[in-house]
Amino acid sequence: MPDTDRTVKAQVADLAAIIERTTADLSLAEEAGSFLVALEQGAGDE
Repeated sequence: MPDTDRTVKAQVADLAAIIERTTADLSLAEEAGSFLVALEQGAGDE
């Protein structure tokens, strides 16, 4: 396998890892936001 193929594959793997981490970060941020909304709604009921 030529070096350029390895380089491209490594770059694609790096980009995929970045996308995966970003997706996980967004998911956690969204979950935390939903959690805060649930807490605020629950606090108003008392």
